[in-house]
Amino acid sequence: MVPTSCYNVYIPGNSTHFPQLTDHPVSPAVCHAIYFMPGGELGRPDLLSYKKAYIQYNFGLKQTQQTTNQDNIIWMLNNSVSTTERMLYSASVSADPIEREHWYMLSSPLKEVVTGDLGFGGFPLTFLMKFDPLKEDPDTDYPVGNWTTPYTSMIEPVASNSTDGFAFFMYGYDPEGDDQRNLGCDESGYFNNIEFNDLVHLPAIRDGESYGIEKINGILELPFFADSTNLYAHRTQIFDSLSNKSTFYYIWDDESNFNILTGRRESKQRASDNGNYRFAPESFKSGKWVFENPIKHPVTGLNAGDEFLVGNPYMSSIDIVKFFKDNENSIAPLFRVWNGETKVFDDYHVDISSGEITLTNPVDMRYIAPFQGFFLKYAGTGDVQFDVRNISIARPTESSYNLRNARDVGETNIVRIQAENDFTSSYVVIGYKNGASDGYNRGEDVPKLFSPFGSVPELYSLAGETPVSIRFIPNSREVTVPLGIKTDRTGVMRLTFTGMDQYIHASKIELIDAKENKTIDLTGKSTYTYTFNHTEKGIQNGRFALRFGTSATAFPDVNPSDDLKVYGDSKGIYVITPSYDPVQHVMVYDLQGRKLYESTLNAGYYPFPGNWGQPLLIVKVVTTDRTKTVKLVVD
Repeated sequence: MVPTSCYNVYIPGNSTHFPQLTDHPVSPAVCHAIYFMPGGELGRPDLLSYKKAYIQYNFGLKQTQQTTNQDNIIWMLNNSVSTTERMLYSASVSADPIEREHWYMLSSPLKEVVTGDLGFGGFPLTFLMKFDPLKEDPDTDYPVGNWTTPYTSMIEPVASNSTDGFAFFMYGYDPEGDDQRNLGCDESGYFNNIEFNDLVHLPAIRDGESYGIEKINGILELPFFADSTNLYAHRTQIFDSLSNKSTFYYIWDDESNFNILTGRRESKQRASDNGNYRFAPESFKSGKWVFENPIKHPVTGLNAGDEFLVGNPYMSSIDIVKFFKDNENSIAPLFRVWNGETKVFDDYHVDISSGEITLTNPVDMRYIAPFQGFFLKYAGTGDVQFDVRNISIARPTESSYNLRNARDVGETNIVRIQAENDFTSSYVVIGYKNGASDGYNRGEDVPKLFSPFGSVPELYSLAGETPVSIRFIPNSREVTVPLGIKTDRTGVMRLTFTGMDQYIHASKIELIDAKENKTIDLTGKSTYTYTFNHTEKGIQNGRFALRFGTSATAFPDVNPSDDLKVYGDSKGIYVITPSYDPVQHVMVYDLQGRKLYESTLNAGYYPFPGNWGQPLLIVKVVTTDRTKTVKLVVD
């Protein structure tokens, strides 16, 4: 049926189609309350007339029984839908749950959400972080992402601006099922004698009801403070309906005292005029709610090249290509998503003219899901704006919802590389683009933003001397792309290459391991995994390279200016040169001009016969066609 102002609307998350509102001059879209089950969305939410909106996150339970795969519409047809029934319904019609033990970059599509609203009194523990644009790695000028924890209060807004993003983490599951361990991992939050401990301010257990996220079947619904059943899940918050005030109680932050109060409390005056139940971009003006459009993300203090975190402010998907068209002058044509599972930045390059998106991790992000946070790079001019009329869309049927909307896309002329150790992985893309430059192109290649976690095997390619995660190359000649690895962990590592069978702009693709003096033909392979023992901590450039040939002989059409590359460390140097221009002579000098080493071999790797204790070396390489002299830091 078509809802009226008397009806509540429930949008399930596992639908194949979602409403896309239009600006109807006679019959505007209207309802009383609207509930977004996890995964549900509404295109053009600015056109909806409503009283209250509720949104849900699904942190589904694993150890406790819940109703799943039972799309019982009777629950929704009752005259009065109880919280318990609504949560049962939501669990059965939601999109896939958000997995715990992963960081997620989120936004806050409703107004007035504070940090205390995302907590469960220690069972399970939840954490929030913000992003500090960049800091310099002390060992290199490579940019390293920096997460901070500036939240100091339970009543602090999680998003000061409607377009702010933040990171959220929920603890996992107690594998022993032992409530007494109190490690903050107990998924249910159940504590059967809570009325006898220090939480005397909270209501006593009634008729077998228990505290904890189990009470709401793993669903976090916002706002919840006026709902007594929801309050039972959030063990350290109470709400006074007469004063319209929430009070948050603090617990100790060590594992033996998660059930004991510190004595600290804070109160939050909830908004009048249904302010907690309205979409984030709205404001109350002249006695009514007005959907602000466009909304602008603050750029004060940002300089050209600075990266910053934003979040989707709508309960609809964002068409990212149209978003970049709206902001063509203010942001670079790239964005990133923090992969909370592998702790790396998944990178995306947007071709505004064609609408093509090139991505490191094969998860398409053409449609940015509700709640999704993502990184942008400021171009230095103008405002960054979200225009709901241009960018809001109900996601297409082929896109699934998991805060990283995925769909299968056929790719040509793209080679993907995954670097993986026993802990995590990272990704690199090398692709053909007509007219691509030889070196780094700021509007074309995507520079690498390194994870703050040292255990990540950070793989990157080198465009000139710039580490990049997405590199575009031409096909007018043979191109050799050096690869680099940055990590604090040694041991077995795997490099997996995919897409060579669909790379039609190269007649030959080869993997070069200079240290092992190996060249492996990848031409025509759909996938190939190379396993090796990584022995160097820190930065290692030049051991690996990919060589793309353009003809049977792979001779160049033009003589490139700088495709001879030299890298080194304390144990040796790597020389990358085209196959048609072999090395004739390598000489190494100290800063006083004394010759320390020389070789006339045509090799990719030249190990030093000893450690000279020299932090700086001068290396001269002579090939058939050219000579290059570089200064290397090898400390």
